[in-house]
This record gives sequence, structure tokens and C-alpha cells, in this order.
Amino acid sequence: MKVRDVMTGDPLTVRTDTPFKDIVRTMDRHCVSGLPVVDDAGRVLGIVTTADLMFKEHRPDHAIVRSPGARSSTARAERLRRVHGCVAGELMSTPAVRVDADADLRIGARLLSRHGIARLAVTSRGKIVGMLSRGDVLKAFMRSDADLRREIETTLRHDVASDTSGVKVAIDDGVVRLTGSVELASTKHTIHFHVERVDGVTRVIDDVLARFDDIAARASVPQAGPLSDAV
Repeated sequence: MKVRDVMTGDPLTVRTDTPFKDIVRTMDRHCVSGLPVVDDAGRVLGIVTTADLMFKEHRPDHAIVRSPGARSSTARAERLRRVHGCVAGELMSTPAVRVDADADLRIGARLLSRHGIARLAVTSRGKIVGMLSRGDVLKAFMRSDADLRREIETTLRHDVASDTSGVKVAIDDGVVRLTGSVELASTKHTIHFHVERVDGVTRVIDDVLARFDDIAARASVPQAGPLSDAV
């Protein structure tokens, strides 16, 4: 699945000069906790979230300077910028984490997890086209077993070079059980790898038998040592 398959399209946006209270009203009206800040061309400049807006409640300023979380001058400057900020450009977090609409969904999920954020901007040709949230990513797990089966069977036919006709696929509520047999252990591992990467699969139970363990055979072959100079 691609990011565009699950993203929320037609995203709400604000400009750098959008006032503080207008941002709050928009968030409240549409029940969102973050808004991308864009320029006139639709390019993402940053994102303003409820966490950014909450810095208004951190006054007076001396409390910011003395707080344990504001030890460095950079951190203090960032907090003070948001405390005194009145428009989106002064309140937003930068740079905004973004992902291309045609990227694999797992890349979007990885970015959300790595940065510990709830949403990220989705762009196409540099312009914003949607937002991807944690909830959007979880939509992949709403795929039906029949849909998963079709993708897995297509994957086995096209992405695995070896013969997979002896492999049987059973799916129950996203849990995939693989049975049957293949010629090589390396084929068994390749099948498991590809099936596990199908979006919406929650677990793979691999009961496929390999008739020959080519992986162990390769590992047991002595490796040639360095050649010594002839005397």
C-alpha cells in the first residue's frame, strides 16, 4: 500500500500570518490537533500543533528560563519564540516531517514512529496533498482476509524467483498460515520475508517445509584463506 491509499486528503492548512486565535478556532471546529503551515505555492514550511500553542500557558517568561527542560540557550529561545508568538510562522515547529504520497506506507509509519509524532504532511511534487496520522496507518489492518490473500498470492507469483506452487496460504483475521513445501530453505525464507511485509498482515505462521537446506550447506563450505606468496 502507498501513503496516498490511506492519507487524509484535502488537508486543512494555515499561512505564516494566520493569527493565534484563528488557529485555535480552526483546530476546535474541525477537531484536529495539528495544522501544516504552507506558503502561497502550497509548499510545507512547518506544522503548528496543540503542543506548540500550549507554550502560551508557560508564562511568565522567567519560568521558562529556569525550567529543567530549557537548559540550553537554543531550547530557551525556542520556548520564548512560542511564548511571544502571535501568528503561525512564529509558533510552528520546523522543519515539518513529510512523506511523498507515492512512498510505501511502511515508510510513513516508520517516520511517525522515529520522530514520535502523531501526524506528518504528505506531499506530491513538493506541494501538500494530504496528512498521514497514526490512525491512517492503522487503516491497513482493516483490509479483508480476501484482499490480503490476493496480494499475497500475487506476491508469491511475481516477487519470488523460485517455484512457490507447493505453498498454501490460509488467513484468519490478518494472521497468515503458510503450509506446504518448497525445494530450498532459501526459498522458504524469501517467501516469509515478502508475506510479512504485506500491509495488513498481523502475524505469519510459517509451517512450510524445505526439502533441502541450502543455507546450511553454504555455511558449511570452508572459506578459502588468504593466498600466501610462493616461496
